[in-house]
Amino acid sequence: MAELGPLQKEILETVWRLRRTSVQSVLDDVNSRRKDALAYTTVMTVMSQLWEKGLLSRRKIGKAYFYRPTSDRRGYNVERIKEFFSTLFGAGEKVAASHILDALEDEDPAKVKELIEELKERNYI
Repeated sequence: MAELGPLQKEILETVWRLRRTSVQSVLDDVNSRRKDALAYTTVMTVMSQLWEKGLLSRRKIGKAYFYRPTSDRRGYNVERIKEFFSTLFGAGEKVAASHILDALEDEDPAKVKELIEELKERNYI
């Protein structure tokens, strides 16, 4: 998944907050917080991009599409982290977890021990 631009992030945050929503509702919400108002077509285009990326689902009701997030903020962040580690290490979560523990080893031994226990519970090590 490509990195999201600032406007895509702003609109995704808005959809997470509103849950099931229309372009017009997102437009109204976003514009209520901005100095420079966005056009309806701008928000519609960005929401279509987020739908194409699989971050939003949509359903046509009458003439309008209604959008929902496909995951919550936590689920999105977990997927981004997995993608980061997959790209960075290419060898999967176990190698990534090992590198994280190596990097933290000198910082806080108690925290490292806690992370190791959690990784064991999840069968990563």
